Parts: sequence; C-alpha cells; structure tokens
Amino acid sequence: GAVGFALGVAVLAVLKQVDKTRARATRPPPDAAWLDARERLDRLRGEYAGYECDPIQVLRLPALADVTVPSTARFVDAVAEAQALRTDEHPGERVAARFTTAVEHAEQAWLAARETAGRIRLSTLGPAERAGVDRVVKLLTTARHTDNEHERGLVPEATFEHRDRKSVV
Repeated sequence: GAVGFALGVAVLAVLKQVDKTRARATRPPPDAAWLDARERLDRLRGEYAGYECDPIQVLRLPALADVTVPSTARFVDAVAEAQALRTDEHPGERVAARFTTAVEHAEQAWLAARETAGRIRLSTLGPAERAGVDRVVKLLTTARHTDNEHERGLVPEATFEHRDRKSVV
C-alpha cells in the first residue's frame, strides 16, 4: 500500500526531473538575431552616452540632447522601449522578435535624430549666442589638444575621453 504509493511518487518525480534535464539539453541556443540585437543596443547606448559626455558634441548638436525636438523624443522613446524588452536570458521567440524590432526602430530613430540635429545645429540661437558657443567650442578644442597641464585642467575630464574618437556626426 503505502510503500508502493511512495515508490510510485518517487519514480514519477525522477522521470519528471529527467524530462526537465532533457528539455534543457535539447533547447536551442538563443537565436542569433536576438544576440545581435542585444549587442547593437549596447553599442547604440554607448554611442549616445559618448555624445552626452562630450561637451563639444553637445554644443555643436544641442538638438540631439533636446527632447522637445520631435526626432530626439522619438529616439529617446525608442531606446526606452528596446531597453524595457532587453533581458539577460533569451525571453522566448515572441519577446525576442519584439526586442529585435524595437532595436531596429531605435537605430532608425538615432539616425533620424542625428540627421535632424545636424541640420538644426545652432540655427535656433541668435547671433550672439552662436558666437558664444563657437568661442567655447574653440576653447575646448584648443584645451583638448594642448600639452599644457594648466589648460587641460580647465576642461572637464570627459572632454578628453573622446579626443581620439570620431565625431558622433
């Protein structure tokens, strides 16, 4: 009676565990598109962070940091959507497909925001403000490329981190 029942429960538990182990072993690895989308999102976020940390780029392309500019707002929203769908483990086919699509939208929105910011540049500023920005950019550029420690000390450290990188635009 009771021993047979306990033995039956134990056998079922072992068989269930064997099935789980077999299912894990035969589960395909995460699809390449999902892995690629994760890497692309990380690169995109890094590229935008590089822009945000480079005062010269922010001064040259202020619209890229201004969410009142529609293309920039679309970019910020698209990245937020992709980030919300990003997971450390493969989330299953449906969510992985949504994530991959969201990353594609974020990349397209980034290109559009950069293009718009490049067209706008400083056009929303008056002549005096543009001249002021130009002076600051020249000073930062000079300080960025100087060997003089005193001049370098006057510029935010983040400015020097991107000295060897290509411009965002």
